[in-house]
Formats: sequence, C-alpha cells, structure tokens
Amino acid sequence: MADRPAVEWLTFDVYSALFDFRTTLVPPLEAALGAAGCDRAKPLLELWRMRQLGLAMQHAMLQRGHLSFRRATALSLDYALAMFEFDLSQADRGALVHAWDALEPWPEAPEALKALKAEGYRLGLLSNGDQAMLEALAVRLPGIDTVLSAERAGAYKPHPNVYWHALNTLDVERDALVHVAGSSTDVMGARSAGLRCAWSNRFGDRMLDPRFEATLTVAHLAQLPAALQTIRRQQVTR
Repeated sequence: MADRPAVEWLTFDVYSALFDFRTTLVPPLEAALGAAGCDRAKPLLELWRMRQLGLAMQHAMLQRGHLSFRRATALSLDYALAMFEFDLSQADRGALVHAWDALEPWPEAPEALKALKAEGYRLGLLSNGDQAMLEALAVRLPGIDTVLSAERAGAYKPHPNVYWHALNTLDVERDALVHVAGSSTDVMGARSAGLRCAWSNRFGDRMLDPRFEATLTVAHLAQLPAALQTIRRQQVTR
C-alpha cells in the first residue's frame, strides 16, 4: 500500500471554530438598540445569525448565482430588526454589518495556532465569508498562510465545492489536509467531500447523521495540537 501523505495543511472554519461572534457583536448591538432594546440584543443576534446562514444556503439552492455573504448579513439583519420591531438608521445597520470584520477570536485560538505552526502545519481559513471579510479577520490571528472563501468557491458550506476549492487551490491530496470545523454542518460537509475533519465542539453538539462523524473531536482549540498527533501516529504506522 502506498504511503499516505503527511498532513501539510489545516483549514479552519472562521465564524464558529476560530471567532466568537456573540461576545463581539452583542455590545455594539446593545448600543445601537439603546436602553429600550438592550435586553433583546442576544435573542436578536441569534435570529440574525440563523437567518444569515439560512439565506446564504437558500439562495444557493435557487441557482441564481452566488449571493455575497456581506449581502446575506445585511438582509438578515434587516429581517431580525423587523421581527423584533426595531428601526435603525442605515449608518447603524452598516456599522453592525461591518462589525463582522472585527470579531474577537476565542481566547485560546491564538496560542493554539502558534502551537500548530510550531509543529510545521500550514494554516488556512476556509469559511462562508466573502474574501474581503475573511482577510480582515485573518490579520487578527497569528500564522495564517492563506484565505479560502465561499465567494471564490462559488458555493456555501456544506456544498462539496467549498472543500474541493481548498484542495484545488492548495494543490494537495485529500490526506494532506485536515479541516477544523466549528459546527456539525461543517463536519458533515467536510466528511461528505472526502476530507478528514477535526471538530472543535465547544457547545457539546452532536451529529444528526452518524455516517458523517468527525475524524476527531475536541472541546476547544487548545486540545487540537495534541489530538492531531493521533493522525500523525496513524501515518507513521502505515
């Protein structure tokens, strides 16, 4: 049997695996809503996020071209505000949409990426954002070598084209890449596309379809460097 290639690349989901959009976005949303809506910022944000992802995937199913994630973010904010009966100025709405470019990473993310980089991995972002949105976040983390966007793939996760875009762009075999997911949907997409997948499952979720279980699961990114040694040991023994 031919040797499997060593894992060269780790690609990361952005909005769930690496960044904490809730902690970052709740304060500006509370400020925009004012005292009367401060206590409704968190549920409004959850609706905004749900509709953001839903609109992106629904639009893809219509097969009418790629809807930018920035546009999906703006339209879903308009929807959430209307459902909660808030009316914000266009300036406030625009500021909230662009706040997605300045999210804060999970506390352990920078050190985990440094450790992975020290072990020789090359690191990429592979996520549902537009290229400019993801590049704005890439500079907030150490060691990112490349940014791979749904915009350039022309599809949204969990469509296989997103993951195949990474393989084609990086020019690597499937076994040379491990995708680090932050959601069960992302795990399903990566596994269905034939990639190995590490799941940073910080909220204790589970897979709906056990056929697409992650290759390995960690509770947070700090556990990832040690967990990936399992894959390396498997390669040595082959």
